[in-house]
Amino acid sequence: VTSRVCSSNLTIFGFPLSQPTRSVLMLCKDNNIPYTFKLVDALKGENRKPEFKKIHPAGLVPAISVDERFVLGESAAIMQYLSDFNKLHDWYPIDLEQRANVNFWLHWNAGNTRVSTKKLLVTKLFPPKIGAEEVLAAAVKEFARAVAFVENHLERNSTTFLVGNKPTLADLAIITEIDQQSPTAFNLFDYTPYPRVIQWMKACEGIKSYKEVFQPVQEIAAKYKNK
Repeated sequence: VTSRVCSSNLTIFGFPLSQPTRSVLMLCKDNNIPYTFKLVDALKGENRKPEFKKIHPAGLVPAISVDERFVLGESAAIMQYLSDFNKLHDWYPIDLEQRANVNFWLHWNAGNTRVSTKKLLVTKLFPPKIGAEEVLAAAVKEFARAVAFVENHLERNSTTFLVGNKPTLADLAIITEIDQQSPTAFNLFDYTPYPRVIQWMKACEGIKSYKEVFQPVQEIAAKYKNK
């Protein structure tokens, strides 16, 4: 795949444990889009420091900078921009109906898997001093609703991926939210009742850069499992 983005032009500000950062990294790696990666350690609060907020006032990762001129946040917007710029029509279809279906998942993620995943992980990484079990149970329940929605969609449409039989931005956005709760990472959710989701997760593992981008998550999760 030929990219029109020069390696000196595209900078990704992110954190390897960040699900949205991982989505953007997979898109770039799978499509040979060269970039410079600048670590913003969210666990240390670096995303809230003035140095980063000068670049991206929202204080969230990932963010990108192109030519030190154009700055963009929000992983969905970043992936859409990079896909359009580099003509990645397999990942972000030009067919209006297919593109709309991809857009649906990008929007749905923000209010469903993204929200519930954060609640699960925050409880794991920073457990409250009081009522930790109750908080975790509520987070698992909320996450289960999101997973059940994905399960029903895959069952109803009989597709390998969320939008058809090839991976798209929709899969990049959702898989990073779902895989971090699996037994190979933080082990916070039982996927046994969701066979289609399990199949889909295995299909996403076939994305070229998936294992490389997932490895840092597994390494960080292992440290917390041993605590």
